[in-house]
Amino acid sequence: VVRLYNTSAYAAPALLTTISKNTGAGLLTLSSLANNDNLGSAVALDAAGTALAIGASGTNSSEGAVHLLNFGSNLYGSITQQSIIGKNRTATHDINVNLAAGEKFGASVAFNRTGTASRLAVGATGNQSDAGAVYLFGFPGSLLGAGELRGTLGKGFTVAAGDVTTAGNVNVAALRSTDGTYGTGDRFGSAVALNGTGDRLAVGAALDIGADKAPVLVPTPHYGAVYLF
Repeated sequence: VVRLYNTSAYAAPALLTTISKNTGAGLLTLSSLANNDNLGSAVALDAAGTALAIGASGTNSSEGAVHLLNFGSNLYGSITQQSIIGKNRTATHDINVNLAAGEKFGASVAFNRTGTASRLAVGATGNQSDAGAVYLFGFPGSLLGAGELRGTLGKGFTVAAGDVTTAGNVNVAALRSTDGTYGTGDRFGSAVALNGTGDRLAVGAALDIGADKAPVLVPTPHYGAVYLF
């Protein structure tokens, strides 16, 4: 469930609406939601407060998904679901992404929306056995109905000639997957943040074990790390 508040007076934020399945009259109902979709695993508003990205990292055996919503005003009036990003999403305005079970796409989201270009970064902490990845999407102008995958940051992702969906790929070769020696992988994408112009990205890797990737301590320490792009 996602609840939207008016925080103009932080002393007493006012609940304006709720987004979930079967939320009742006057509230936005996402009827396609299923048990364990984990809607609200991450949320990001655009600067104007008129568009919202919502992660649902448990969708379809934790493949994950992201729901994009538009509002008629920054008081969350006239809410409409613009699109869904995820595997086998083929409805008008949806974006189909080839996700594997357990990717947890939507574990984090960062949204940058302007009049000339809009960008969305989505973390998938379970990608490649918990090494993690971040998917980058672009939209023309302020529209959310014509987006496409522009690249992926993660272990082994490289640019393929002539393929626009890989043009922004970055191979973060140091990322570590879950193994029997050092335990859980780095979970790159556990947090993401874009700057105001959308040309800088910070990515958290909450379980990173350190630069040498071969600690001698037992149990293995998970220090965490932040990658800057």
